[in-house]
Amino acid sequence: MELSMTPNEKELMKTLLHQFIGEAMVGIRHSRIRDYREKLEEEEQAAEALLKKISNLN
Repeated sequence: MELSMTPNEKELMKTLLHQFIGEAMVGIRHSRIRDYREKLEEEEQAAEALLKKISNLN
C-alpha cells in the first residue's frame, strides 16, 4: 500500500500520533488492569511504528 500526504497532513498526523502516544503512556502507568495495560502497550507500540513510517515519507 502506498500513502501520499501533503506536508501539512504529515505534520498533523505526527502531532496526533505524539498526542496519542503520550496519552497511552499515561494510561499504561495508571492502569491496574493487566489486560487493559497490555492493550494500551500494544497500541502505543503500533503508534510509534506508524509515526516512524510517516516521518520517513518524502
